[in-house]
Amino acid sequence: MIPPSISHFTGFAQLEYLNLRMTSGEMPRLPGNIAPLRKLKQLELSVDEGAALGCSNILWVVLFLKASPLLQKLTYRRPESPPGFSENERSERWQPEEFTHSQLKEVEIAGCVGNWFEVELAICMLQNVQGLEQMVLNPSQRYYYGGGSWIDDEQSTCLGAPRYWAERGREIVVEKLRDKVPGSVKLVLL
Repeated sequence: MIPPSISHFTGFAQLEYLNLRMTSGEMPRLPGNIAPLRKLKQLELSVDEGAALGCSNILWVVLFLKASPLLQKLTYRRPESPPGFSENERSERWQPEEFTHSQLKEVEIAGCVGNWFEVELAICMLQNVQGLEQMVLNPSQRYYYGGGSWIDDEQSTCLGAPRYWAERGREIVVEKLRDKVPGSVKLVLL
């Protein structure tokens, strides 16, 4: 079943760019799959605070990858990511099915502060995306809110996120990804 919040996009066979923002009220139960987006080349998936607290939102990324064989650039944005989510709180629900993707060249995880699920998503991308050229982990929580307005790091409800990234998050990511990044992938930590 295709969730109502994204079902109308599947009717656009020529859709090449999709900027989708999901909030906790719109975050449907994770379906087994979504209809193919055969021409989609660029996806920006933003998940707001309420929805970002569970790990099922990372599985949405995998669903979109499986449905978008021509996707070349993916931005997964978590604009209200709370820092310091303990690795001990890791959920057993994070079990993506195996998949491969051959067209994706660039992945950005924006709003990344070093939480376990951000690291797991990065590892998942590194293991399953052949031809990946660049992965960017960006702590900035700046995002387009709509109607011509942007939310900056200073306006975010997670004011400690940039400081946490600088003091601890970056170190966590480096440690966890140390042996996982292939030589063909440029890892950028902003």
